[in-house]
Amino acid sequence: MIDIMDKGKIIICTFVFAIILCGAVSAAVTVNFSSDGKNITITPSNVQSTLKTSVSSSIKDGAFGYGQYVTLKETGQDNQGVNTYSTINYYNNILKTMINRLSSSDGLGIENENIFLGNNQMVMKMNGKDGNITFSGTGILPLYYVHGQQIANNGVSNINFYLNGTLIGKSKITSIFNYKVFDGAYRTVKETDTNNVLYTNGNTRTSVISQVFSRNSQGTETGMVTTGTSKGTENINNTTVSYTGKITISTRHDPKDVINEGYDTGTYKEVRTSSSPVLLKEIPLDVIA
Repeated sequence: MIDIMDKGKIIICTFVFAIILCGAVSAAVTVNFSSDGKNITITPSNVQSTLKTSVSSSIKDGAFGYGQYVTLKETGQDNQGVNTYSTINYYNNILKTMINRLSSSDGLGIENENIFLGNNQMVMKMNGKDGNITFSGTGILPLYYVHGQQIANNGVSNINFYLNGTLIGKSKITSIFNYKVFDGAYRTVKETDTNNVLYTNGNTRTSVISQVFSRNSQGTETGMVTTGTSKGTENINNTTVSYTGKITISTRHDPKDVINEGYDTGTYKEVRTSSSPVLLKEIPLDVIA
C-alpha cells in the first residue's frame, strides 16, 4: 500500500507540480524580474502555519464493501498563507479517494482536485485560477503492486490555460518516481516532472524539475532538495529567440503539514541564458500549474 505519510508526495504534486505550493494558489507571492527578464524570483508569503490533522476510523459496510474505513483530514492555513482543506479516504489500508481545496487568503488563487484510485490507476480532475488565468486538466497515474505494496509511476496529465475564456496554452506533464525500501516499505526518494508547454501564440517551453527526498532508516522524510532546468522559445519583436535556464527552489519545513511529510517548496528562482538581450517578463504557465 501507499503509506499515509508517503502518499501525499505522490498524489498532490504528481500531476500539478507547481513551484508555489504544488498548486497555482500563488496570489500571495512576490514576483521579481531582472531588467532584461532573464532572472525570475517568486517568493511566497511566510506566515505561521495553523494546519491541523484529524483521523477517524470505523468498520462498516460502505461504498467499497464491508471493511475498515479511515478518513484523514488536513485543514487550516499553511506557512505560505494558503487555506487548505484536504480529505483522504482509505478502505482496508488502501487509498481510495482524495479531495483537495486550496485557496489564497485574498481569494485570487484557487485550486480544486478530485482524485480517485482504482485497481490499476489513479485519476485526477482539477481546475482553478491564478489571478485572471484559469486552468483545468486531467491526470492519470498507473498503479502497480510490488511485493504486495501499491506504488505509482509514469503519470501523465494535461492542463489547459485560459485568459478571459480564451485558450492561451496547453501543458503535458510526465511524472517519474524512484523508490527505495525503508523498514520493509517502499518510499519515494526522487520525483522528476517534465512539463512541455505549447502556447497558442507559438511560444514553447519545457521544464524538468527533480525533487530528491532525504529519509532516515525508518523512511521518515528529513529533507528535500528541488532543482531543475528549462528551455524555450519566445517571440520578441517578431523574432523567435531561444533560451535555456537553471531552476532552484528552496525548501520550507512545516511539521504541521502531515500530507506533505512536513516539507514544502518555497522560493522559486530561475536564471535564463539567451543570445537575445531581453526576454519576456511573464510567469511561465508551468509555474502557475
